[in-house]
Amino acid sequence: MTTKPYDIIAPLVDDSAYRIDQDFNAIFEAVNAISDDIVVKNGDSVLLTPGMPVYMDDADGNALVVKRADADSTSTMDAIGLVVSSIAPGELGTARTRGNLTASTTGFNVGDVLYVSTTAGALTATRPTGANIPQRIGTVIKVGTDDGVIRVSIGSASEPVTHALLDAVIHT
Repeated sequence: MTTKPYDIIAPLVDDSAYRIDQDFNAIFEAVNAISDDIVVKNGDSVLLTPGMPVYMDDADGNALVVKRADADSTSTMDAIGLVVSSIAPGELGTARTRGNLTASTTGFNVGDVLYVSTTAGALTATRPTGANIPQRIGTVIKVGTDDGVIRVSIGSASEPVTHALLDAVIHT
């Protein structure tokens, strides 16, 4: 990691660092990133692509059968991870539950906190409200079409107050 003059680097317990630059802009950057992946089977009818949030629908041997997570319904939540590489319907692949994930982050900004969207298999930087279920998924640490990076840190959809407090701290 390269730093600019006057940067302050503060290590965090999740193997990342909180960086504040000379303009007092705060963002997360990975340092010694550790990743946790799980074996999943695509139980959905569509191709699962990198960065899609997925929930566990069933189990099949040593794999969790997953489908696209959607914040509109309790039956399509909690997300358990983000798809690492494309998985065709009925095929095995991996989902990342913690660590850095390379995926498209187009449309987001560095430092954006990401949530499961009300569109199946999508992420949003806008925290779902009302009857929708807010579940924090991670933070954008690099913006890019094919080389964007999300720091995956799956939160529980049953802890919306905690996530709202964390968002307020990060963005103030």
